[in-house]
Formats: sequence, structure tokens, C-alpha cells
Amino acid sequence: MARPPMVDFSTPVRARVRTVRAMDEGVRLFRFVLVPLAFPKIRLELQTPVPWGVDVDAYEGKKVELMTGTVDDPDTSVENALNISLTRLDDDVQFYVVHERSQLLSPYTGPLRMNRTRRRVGRFSVTGKALCERNFERHSVAVLGVAGEGVRFLRPGEVFSYMTEEEQRAQLELRDCQRERRGTCEDSRKGVWNCQGLVSILPPVSPTK
Repeated sequence: MARPPMVDFSTPVRARVRTVRAMDEGVRLFRFVLVPLAFPKIRLELQTPVPWGVDVDAYEGKKVELMTGTVDDPDTSVENALNISLTRLDDDVQFYVVHERSQLLSPYTGPLRMNRTRRRVGRFSVTGKALCERNFERHSVAVLGVAGEGVRFLRPGEVFSYMTEEEQRAQLELRDCQRERRGTCEDSRKGVWNCQGLVSILPPVSPTK
């Protein structure tokens, strides 16, 4: 039996969006089904939260470019975490999923960083089978590297608008930041820190005549 072709994510993958489904409206989690233009028999599924202000339905049937890159900070606790970039080719609207202390993918190379602060904003716990319990603390994040802004503090769920070094409008939304304090599970990793932000890059505004 012939093996299916492999999709190489070391370079941008051009594809067409087949379907977009909302998985959970509460957190704006969407599933994209992508068909690579070079391999029309393959289906790629991308499930991700989406920043507010991005019209996800407008991606339906459009040609897009999917790009991945590894987190640039070796000290992150998210093993082998990826930055994900999805660009709509016809008008250059795009969004990124980035992790703690990550930079945006090319061509947007500004030193955007998200560092956890000591400002705890909430606590919650998750209990599973066999008395498996994990306890979490949610923290705000310090955003560094945005020109003219100094240090900006964000709480989970907040949105911050700014201009990139390439003079394009961007919105950063902090989706979830949590730290595992203790756990009774065999696979528990104490002190795990996971911070995820979403950045939407908007096309330049046409000058008014």
C-alpha cells in the first residue's frame, strides 16, 4: 500500500479552507479544515481559539497560507510548542497563536514577549478519575517589546491594540495563563506555566481621497 504524501511544515503551506466550524462560542474555539493546494487528497485540521475582531467565516473557501515555527525561548514549560500563523492570501488578513516569551513569525519579527507577573487574578481546580486533582492559579501578563508602550499588563481575556514595527495594526488578546501549583496525578508536572496569546494582524487602512 502506497504511503500518503507528507506535508512539509518547514516552509509555508498554501491551502484552501474547506470548512470552518465553531467548537465553543464561549471561548471562540474554531476548527479549520484545510486542503493543501499541492496535495488535494489531504485534509489538515487546525483547531484554535481566534482573536476578537477577526471574521473567521470570511475564511470559508479562501486560499490561505499556514505557517508554523517553534517557540524561541528554551525555558518555556510548553514542550515542543509551536507558533501558528494563518494568512488569508487575498487581503493579507492573518492571525497568530503565540506562547510565553514568543516572537511573531516572519515577516513580523518584532520582539513581542509575554511574561507572567505576580498579579494573581483567580484560582480554580480540576478533578478527574482516581482522585486526580490539579489546582491552578491564573495570572496577568506583562507584554514587552511594543514600540512606544513600555510594559503593558494584560489580564486573561483582555485585548490590546498596537502598531507593529512594519506599521500594521495589530490586536493582542490574552486567552489563558495558568500555573499548576500541585497535583495528585501520575503525569502531573508541578510548577508548569502555560501562557497563550493570540495576535491578529489587520490590513493597512486605505488612505481617504
